[in-house]
Amino acid sequence: MDSTGAPNAILAINSLDRYITGKANQPTDNALIAEYEGIDPPSNNFAIQSPGALIYGYINRLIVSQIQLQCNIPTIVPNRNNRFFIALTATNVLYPITIPYGYYTPAELAAMLQIQIAAVPALAAGTFTVTYNPQNGFVFRSTAVVPLNFYFPDTDQILNTPGETNASVKVVLKAYKVLGMTLGNADIGGPGISIQISSNTPNFLYTPYIDFYSDVLTNYQNVKDTNTSVAKPKGLIARVYLSGSGGVQGQRATSALGSEPFVVTADLNSPKIIRWEPNVAVPSIDFQLLDCYGDFIPGPSPFDNIYYAQTEFQMTLLCVEGE
Repeated sequence: MDSTGAPNAILAINSLDRYITGKANQPTDNALIAEYEGIDPPSNNFAIQSPGALIYGYINRLIVSQIQLQCNIPTIVPNRNNRFFIALTATNVLYPITIPYGYYTPAELAAMLQIQIAAVPALAAGTFTVTYNPQNGFVFRSTAVVPLNFYFPDTDQILNTPGETNASVKVVLKAYKVLGMTLGNADIGGPGISIQISSNTPNFLYTPYIDFYSDVLTNYQNVKDTNTSVAKPKGLIARVYLSGSGGVQGQRATSALGSEPFVVTADLNSPKIIRWEPNVAVPSIDFQLLDCYGDFIPGPSPFDNIYYAQTEFQMTLLCVEGE
């Protein structure tokens, strides 16, 4: 190998390569066992441990070349986007609606919303129907003989409700994003209406991209990559857009991006080049996966004791020797 800096080695990184204590010399078997038994640590924040050095000597640069992502983030995630409010115009009382977690097509979510609204006694009298069509999005309608006028309360009204906090309002706003509801669907002081239609396009994809961070891999960079968020986290090594770079992915009543698990492969046109120190041995590599809000991507919920399939990934790192 000459000093041109061409890649001379490939290091495959798999998020399933997590080890069971005492069996670190059997990473493949351990990954299968851990996934089967559901005891593997969250794939949104973990470290790959190796009995020997993963990287040692000669290497001056690392290149993030390819990432394959098995996206298993449900449409509705517990404590992330599963709760919103409906308020009655006559009383301005807010009634919480909780959506069961899981994958939903637009039509399935409309049917579930209708069931959940009917389960609230104060709203059941309004005989609500919920439908979806690609042109208008979700249509909420009170079909009672004497229809109930209602609206989707704004953030100020939610914050003034006992027990609600900025964190819970964030959950509601994410739920509104799924439903396509905006300030235009709030009470604006008018006589009230018995029908509410999405004022924005419903979005079934929890996050449009996933950012990959690693403190270990970026430790020797003079200038670390970050993003435009207020937190400005350091150590960004890649961003994968979940829509991919393939054909158009439409949104219909029976399907939408985010209504089922999917796999996307990012063959990076502009690969991330990371400065490295050749005299450093690396026995472990850490990874953190963040969503567009700067939070860890959803994993098993500690609040609801729910275990669902985790988002996994495979990454190709090219090791480069020479200057």
